[in-house]
Amino acid sequence: MKPRVRTATELVDQRTDADWGSLSWITESGVSPAGLTVGRVTIKAGQSNPEHLHTTCDEILYLLAGRLRHSFGSKEVVLNAGDSIEIPRDTPHRAWSIGDEDADMIVVYNSAERDFKATSIADLLVGSPMCFPADDLETVFKRFSRIGLTKIEAFTRGPASALNLESSPEGYRSRAAKHGLSFHSMHLPVIRADDPSTLTAALDALGFARRIGVSIAIYKATSINEYIRCARQMLDRAEVEGMTLVLQNHGGSVIATDDDVATILEGAADDRLAVLLEVGHYEKLGIPWRVPFKRFRDRISYCHVKDMRGSVSVPFGTGDVELHGLFHEMGEIEYGNGYVLELEARDLQDDPGVMVQALADSIAALEQVIRG
Repeated sequence: MKPRVRTATELVDQRTDADWGSLSWITESGVSPAGLTVGRVTIKAGQSNPEHLHTTCDEILYLLAGRLRHSFGSKEVVLNAGDSIEIPRDTPHRAWSIGDEDADMIVVYNSAERDFKATSIADLLVGSPMCFPADDLETVFKRFSRIGLTKIEAFTRGPASALNLESSPEGYRSRAAKHGLSFHSMHLPVIRADDPSTLTAALDALGFARRIGVSIAIYKATSINEYIRCARQMLDRAEVEGMTLVLQNHGGSVIATDDDVATILEGAADDRLAVLLEVGHYEKLGIPWRVPFKRFRDRISYCHVKDMRGSVSVPFGTGDVELHGLFHEMGEIEYGNGYVLELEARDLQDDPGVMVQALADSIAALEQVIRG
């Protein structure tokens, strides 16, 4: 192993942001062949990372600033700045930032090939109203709450549950909270080249999204040129609002393939623009999810997940998508921003009761996948 200096700028450039905080690797897989991985982690005040475990390594956490409530197995401890905790491999653990400031820490693993496995998929799932496209928002809240989901994606057009941007964002947030739900992501209004007011509406929608509690905003435009032209303004506003702006591909739309996504990323030339890994639409186009995953690995900040049989959306665990590999690979990049649970099968949507049961069965199937 040769001496190597990594500047602070390099570490910032390699930082991964999540809704709960951020992670930067000081050493990473392949850099330390002697068997060591070191990272710098920040957990925002009032937030927590997902419960997870490591099967290939032990972990030591040293708290630099803030306060943490940290679980390991069936126990919990409170850590103050200067405290540390040692976590053996195969031990489920999770950290909550309970102080008034963000919790800042160093984490060390005794392996250059550290793994990451979520212990419960429920904490990571986000309900998509497109599972119930004809239902109003209150009904969608009730259905997702019934199956134990705590997060929901918001739309500004499309399903009957789409939000009215002229209404009170605080009212929407309060209504969701009554059902134990929070808004996690939102599809922004579409920007059209022939109507300058649509850019203003999209920028204003970012403020609305922040006020309903959203951390991820899905960028929409009517052409690739329009995506590129408006990117800087949208990204500047998203940064002010504390949100991540992501590109979503969709079969039959302006952005369909990974090449389309790459064209916009190259044209925008701004590292703040992130990628949504749209598993179902890639698979529907005959593009295995591994292709865009490898291509955009360092830019993925959100994930929509479907199981598919050919071009048809089916309950999870009954299709052909390599779900175990997906969660394994996403774990390798320490992804923790949530998975939007998409089941858009017309035969199920015709009977909401059947759809609710199919979603419940899908969640159970995904729990088996991540334990496998």
